[in-house]
Amino acid sequence: MVKVSNFPPSGRPQFGLSLADLVFEHYIGEGMNRFSAIYYGSKPEKVGPVRSARLADVQLASMYQTIFAFASADTRVRNNLIAQLDGLAVTVKESTCPALCDTGEHTVNSVFANISKFDEYAKLKKINNYRQIVTGMVFDSKPSESENDTGNSVLIRYNDLNLSQWIYDANQRKYQRWTETDIPENPVKLVPLMDKLTGKQVAFDNVVLLYARYNEYNPTLHNIELWANKEARRAVFFRDGRMITGYWQSQANDRPMVFFDDYNHAIPLKPGNTWFVILGLASTLDQSEPGKWNVQFAIP
Repeated sequence: MVKVSNFPPSGRPQFGLSLADLVFEHYIGEGMNRFSAIYYGSKPEKVGPVRSARLADVQLASMYQTIFAFASADTRVRNNLIAQLDGLAVTVKESTCPALCDTGEHTVNSVFANISKFDEYAKLKKINNYRQIVTGMVFDSKPSESENDTGNSVLIRYNDLNLSQWIYDANQRKYQRWTETDIPENPVKLVPLMDKLTGKQVAFDNVVLLYARYNEYNPTLHNIELWANKEARRAVFFRDGRMITGYWQSQANDRPMVFFDDYNHAIPLKPGNTWFVILGLASTLDQSEPGKWNVQFAIP
């Protein structure tokens, strides 16, 4: 898992996002969001820019059994990473290169991960890097028969200057990501978010909204209740041009999330890659016109 920047906008377009199997997007404060990208089936040679860790990463890295690459961390976050991940948390140093390197500029946009080199790093550090058992998620090429609606697009608004949108492309059968320009405009203009590694627009098979409680310690330090969700929280799934409502739950601190409907039947994800957006419990979801959905992020 790699902590990938979204702010400042000068770090866009990012490298390697579209090759991740799972991406968790979450709020980091002061109107900004950041991505935790998990690589399981592919090993891109450049991912980033890599930024600082957050408390949610401790939980995600444990739930998905990952080595976690990040650039830096607040002292409280670093202490949690060390205590919980037992050597699997890797921050950038000279000794982490070529798996995790600074290009030499030492800026917020100069750290990148090479996933293909983490095998060698894990062997050097005597880390068990065998393919982990991450059971619990269900996949099916056919959508769930749970209650569904048309889901052609979903716009996610953090504030007037931080917006993104996923629009379903029927030819590609994926949702393509659009994001605000790097120069503030009023009204905000959305442009395709490209992957600088592939040269193509970032596209995902599933886009899932997860509702979770954000506990704010200060404006840029939050702990999101992911492990704490042993009952159920709301989840909204976009796949194949459909919107499906359901729930998500934590199986255990070291197991992936599971998804189900009102009848406790598993909600399958479409085989492929999935982008999760972790929303605060007060976030709203409205339909502006058939198939067109709008999210306003809000905490807790």
